[in-house]
Amino acid sequence: MTERTEYAPGAFCWVDLSTDDLEGAARFYGQLLGWQAEIEPGAGGGSYAVFLIAGRRAAGGFHGKRIEWLSYVSVEDVDASAARADDLGADVIAGPRDVDGLGRVAYLADPMGARFGVWQPGSTHGAEVVNVPGALTWNDLVCEGLETAQGFYGELFGWTFQDAPGDPVAYSVILNGERSNGGIMVVPETPAHWRPYFVVGGADAAAARIGELGGR
Repeated sequence: MTERTEYAPGAFCWVDLSTDDLEGAARFYGQLLGWQAEIEPGAGGGSYAVFLIAGRRAAGGFHGKRIEWLSYVSVEDVDASAARADDLGADVIAGPRDVDGLGRVAYLADPMGARFGVWQPGSTHGAEVVNVPGALTWNDLVCEGLETAQGFYGELFGWTFQDAPGDPVAYSVILNGERSNGGIMVVPETPAHWRPYFVVGGADAAAARIGELGGR
């Protein structure tokens, strides 16, 4: 099992599912990815779910009006990162704020509207397990503007980029230092969003199982 106890600044460290049916999501992903859910009271009277793989934190979920996945990037100073993002044309949706001693968070929307989080670790650095069946393995930004995305995230996190020529869809690999950290996929006429990927034993079998569970 690939266990993680820390993340370099600029690395993706966590994903949350915002959903209007947290219990239903826990059942769906539990049957699809083998997650065990611990649902606890959250801030503001809602609930928060921690999704576990063999007792290790893999992802989270909370009650929200928007149904979407949120990817989080680890930073040294969340207040400075949120202020810098604002200077670069992002919207600060919420925060920065403390999260029960676990860390400090801010929620942002980049200049194209893609929403994401920045996380300053306290007692919790992020996912405790990655790159194994059921766990997070990659994050793509789906958007129309490759140069806009590269300019914004390069300035904000110090990311560099390696374009992949010859692909049917324009694609750029994100590098955090020398490590690949995700990608940017150009898809015209698509609202900008971050897309997380989870490991499965077989993509065809997982796709079939999604249909059986009511997904698509």
